[in-house]
Amino acid sequence: MKKLNRFFIKHFLLFVGVFVFAGGCMANEKEEVSVAQNQNYPPREIVIQFKKELLSLEGEDNLQKAQEKISQFNGKLLHKNEISNVAIFQLDQATFEKKSIKEAQKFLDEEIAELKKLPSVKFAEPNYQRRPLSIKTNDPLRNKLWGLDNKGQEILGFAGTVDADIDAPEAWVISSGLVDIPVAIIDTGINYNHPDLVSNLWNGSDCLDKNGVYLGGCLHGYDFEKDDPDPMMEDNEHGTLVAGIIGATPNNNIGILGVAPRAKIMSLKSSLTIYELVNAIDFIIANDVKIINASYGGEEFSQIEYQAIKKFGDHGGILVAGAGNNNTNNDSSHHYPSDYNLNNIISVAATNQSDQLSSFSNYGKISVDVAAPGENILTTSGQNNSFVYISGTSMAAPYVSGLTALLWSYKPNLSAQQVRQLILESGDSLPTLANKTSTGKRINAYKTLDNPFAQTKELYRFYSQNHQAHFYTISKAERDHIIATYPREEWNYEGIAWKGFENKVSGLKLLPVYRFYSLAYRKHFFTISEAEKNKIFSGAYPEAQWNYEGVAWYAYPTINTGLSPIYRFYNQNHQAHFYTISKTERDHIITTYPREEWNYEGIAYYSLK
Repeated sequence: MKKLNRFFIKHFLLFVGVFVFAGGCMANEKEEVSVAQNQNYPPREIVIQFKKELLSLEGEDNLQKAQEKISQFNGKLLHKNEISNVAIFQLDQATFEKKSIKEAQKFLDEEIAELKKLPSVKFAEPNYQRRPLSIKTNDPLRNKLWGLDNKGQEILGFAGTVDADIDAPEAWVISSGLVDIPVAIIDTGINYNHPDLVSNLWNGSDCLDKNGVYLGGCLHGYDFEKDDPDPMMEDNEHGTLVAGIIGATPNNNIGILGVAPRAKIMSLKSSLTIYELVNAIDFIIANDVKIINASYGGEEFSQIEYQAIKKFGDHGGILVAGAGNNNTNNDSSHHYPSDYNLNNIISVAATNQSDQLSSFSNYGKISVDVAAPGENILTTSGQNNSFVYISGTSMAAPYVSGLTALLWSYKPNLSAQQVRQLILESGDSLPTLANKTSTGKRINAYKTLDNPFAQTKELYRFYSQNHQAHFYTISKAERDHIIATYPREEWNYEGIAWKGFENKVSGLKLLPVYRFYSLAYRKHFFTISEAEKNKIFSGAYPEAQWNYEGVAWYAYPTINTGLSPIYRFYNQNHQAHFYTISKTERDHIITTYPREEWNYEGIAYYSLK
C-alpha cells in the first residue's frame, strides 16, 4: 500500500486568467436620480375596476357610459379591458400644475378615495409602474456583476445572454436576509481593510480556538500558517477575491455587492496543507459556523481531510468546493475536496456569461453537483483596495456559498440537508450542463428562496407517561410553554418529529391537518381526512367528548418528490393515536407489539423530514 504524506499535500487555488483591474473604489461616483424616478406611478393615471353587474365595459359605447358615471371628476377614461372590466382614468393636467410631488400625491389619493365611494366602482388605485428588476443599490460597479443580474452587458469584450444569471435582485425582493450568517473562507487570508468588505466581517472578539478554548481578540478569523489570530493576506489575494463575491457590502457607494448582504466573512488563512485545513475546520466547528467556502483542491485523496469534512457535516455544516479548472471529468480524474462522497459537500462547476460551461471548468455527471457563474467575475482585489475581473471555479464556489448564506439567513431553522437540497433542486436546467453535473443546473437564488419547501417549519413531539399519549405541535411558542410549564413525566420533549407547513402555500396541493382534543381521554387526535373530521363533528363519538381545536398544520395527501410518509398507529388500550415519519420506528412497533397494543392504520399523509 502506497503511503502518502498527507499532512503536506498541497491544494491548488482554483482560479485562472489574467487580472484586469477595474479601478479604485470610486466612492465619490454619484447616480443621477430624477424626480420621476421617485414616484411609483405615472402622473395622473388611475386604474378603475367597475362592478360588472352595475357597469359593464363590454361594447363600443360603454366606455362613454362609464365616463358619464364619473363626470364629476376632471379627467378622461382612455383605455379599457373588457375581460377584467378595468379602465384607465387620466386626471386633467391642470389638476397637477404648480403642485409639488407631495401635493400631487395628496390630490391623487383624495381623488381615488372619492372614486371608491361610487356604487359602480369596485376598486381604484394609482396606475403603479412596475420596473424590470435590477440591482437597485448605489454600488457604482453593480452593472458589471453579470452573475447577479445579466442584462447582456459587455464584459471584457464579451456580450452576455440576458438572464444567464442567478436572479439575485429577484431573490432580494423576497429577502436579503433576516439574521447575520458567518461564512468561513479557508484560503490565503483576506484584506480585511478593503472598504467594500470592512462592514461585513465576522466579529472575532469572542472567538474560540480549535479546541473550544476562549481566545478572544481574533481579527475576523485566524492564521493557521503562522498560528496567530490575524488572517490578513500577504502577497496572495485569492481569499479577498472570494470574499467579495460572497459578501461585499451593498449600498455603501463603493464598488460592488455580494450575493449575501448579511454574510459575515470569517477568514481562515492557510498554506492549504491538510494539517492546516483540518485545524481550520476544527476552529470553524468550535465557533459554530455552518458554511465553508473551499476554493482550492488537489488530486490526492486524504482520509484525514475527509473525516474533518464529515465531522463538519455531523455538526450541521455545508462545505462548498470548486470542481477544478483542468477541463477534465471528475468522475474519472478526481479532484478533492469537491469529489469526496459526503452529503454535506456541494461541488461547483463554472459557467460563462452565455450560460455555457466554462472551457476551463471540470465537470462530472456523478461528482459535480451544480454550476454557478465563474468567468469574467468582478470582485474585490487585495491590492490597492481596488476591484478585479477573474475567472475560475474558485469564483463559482462563492456564488453558491453566498446563496447558502442568503437562504440560511432567510430561513435559519432549515437543516443543512434541506439547504443543500433546496439549492440543488431549485436551479435553472441548462442543455449545456446535461451530463456535466448531477443536476444539470446552474443555481438560481430567486427560485431557491421561492421554493415552497423553504416555507416548512419543524414539528415538535412530546410524550406523556401519565396519559400514555403523544402530542405534536408546529408552534414554537406552544413547545416552549409546555417545556417550561410541565414536568418531564407529564410531558417529555422528544425532539423534532418532521417538517410541515404552518400555512397554506399557493401552488401546492396541501390539505389541512385537523386537531382535536378528547376531554374524556385527555388525548389529541390529528387527521387530514375531511370524512373523519365531519364524522367527529356529527357526534359519532359522544363518549370521547371531542373538542375541535382548529388546523394544526398543512401537509400533502399524496406522495410527491422529496416527501416521506407519516405512519399512523392506534392503541385501543389507551385510546391513543401515534404518528411517526421514521420507517425504522414503524417497523419496530409492527414487529414488537401485538395489534391490540399498537395497530398500524397505514399512511396518514406525506411531509418532509
